[in-house]
Amino acid sequence: MGSPLCVLFANFYMGTIAQKVLVGINLKPAIYCRYDDDIFTQVPDIRRLRELKEAFEQNAVLIFTYEMEKDGKLPFLVVTVTESSRSFRTAVYTKETNIGMCLNANSDCPDKYKRSVGNAYVDRALRHSSG
Repeated sequence: MGSPLCVLFANFYMGTIAQKVLVGINLKPAIYCRYDDDIFTQVPDIRRLRELKEAFEQNAVLIFTYEMEKDGKLPFLVVTVTESSRSFRTAVYTKETNIGMCLNANSDCPDKYKRSVGNAYVDRALRHSSG
């Protein structure tokens, strides 16, 4: 992924595959969202999810994996999506491996960088949390 064009090519490739698959299947997913090669979808059951996965693999040179919700929650990119009574709520997702280390406030770096880190955390929380 060294070239800036790689993102464009990857997006085009995934879009072409998605168009072939979604046009050709009988039961369309209730929700289908994609960011690059990460797909968030809602289907009625695990059988339909496996059918969708197989359809994607038959139309691509890629191997697809999936993750199921646990306790009504599913991490997707930088958010945790929680299903609640006919709607979804989002919150900032932090990986289990995150040890919480960041820029040391006592470090010898300029204050503008220190403020930038704090602002980035606040901005992330505001953008990715639904409430």
